Amino acid sequence: MNDAAQMTTGSTSTDENNTRRQQITRVRSSVEYHIYYDGKIKYKLVDETGNGTEKTEQVLKDARNKAKYIYHDSSNNEHEIGTYDIVVTGDTYADSRYKDKLGGNMIYLINISDNVSSYSSGDVQFELAINTERPYANDVTTASLLGAMLNTGYTDFNYNGGSNERGISPAPSSSHKNGMNLDMRYLRKDKSGGGIHLDLNGETGNPCGWKGLDIERQNKFIEELKRFGWGTILGWKYWDSTNSPNTGRAWDEWYAVWQSEHPGETQRPVLKNIIHAINHNHHTHFQGYNPTLELMTD
Repeated sequence: MNDAAQMTTGSTSTDENNTRRQQITRVRSSVEYHIYYDGKIKYKLVDETGNGTEKTEQVLKDARNKAKYIYHDSSNNEHEIGTYDIVVTGDTYADSRYKDKLGGNMIYLINISDNVSSYSSGDVQFELAINTERPYANDVTTASLLGAMLNTGYTDFNYNGGSNERGISPAPSSSHKNGMNLDMRYLRKDKSGGGIHLDLNGETGNPCGWKGLDIERQNKFIEELKRFGWGTILGWKYWDSTNSPNTGRAWDEWYAVWQSEHPGETQRPVLKNIIHAINHNHHTHFQGYNPTLELMTD
């Protein structure tokens, strides 16, 4: 085992009648994620070993076992969101897109369902319900998810999942590797957090259809997800008759009325910055993760 995993201290006797004595002190570290409203994430590595021996940056990255999240709002106020245990697991994928974004030699996961639920301080807030059996995000994507939610301040988010505790994307999903790509339910006008299927036309019910979608809030959240590092958002183009024949004609009729009520408006009231994908009528999927990270050295 190399020094990234342990440090050895103690004493050894050369007397054959004595037993070799050795004390193992494993390196332990934590990481502080400072999440800024402009999308930047700074991180600080903290040695938790307690033996006074200086550790390299790589050793501390490899040994992290807790993550603390601090949000910096647009007024330069700090909000301590929480400190969560990290589940460390091996990397089972060869794809470089799913490697640890800090450069650690393992995969570092946060159980969202056990840790992330709500925060409120003045206008800075979020609430997150859980609807998944694969609740893990990695510790860096957790910072981005918190940043996107806190920048919007919505209280009806619903998390549809990432990977399992080994970083594996269980069937039928195959793209949620190492907690890098995540799913979230669409946002409703009634802010209930209930189900929504964009291949349906209804405005109410559980699930409701596209008429119950809060387009303005959903587009704002997508904008924030992209700000915090996800390059591609998969979703459902309910207004497109080719992709969604059950809703396209109804949307055309609705849009004709909407245009008459909004003369001079050139922007169509539809979801922006999404790519249509099969089976994404009831949730958005975030992928192509490449956050803006900066190591804090002081």
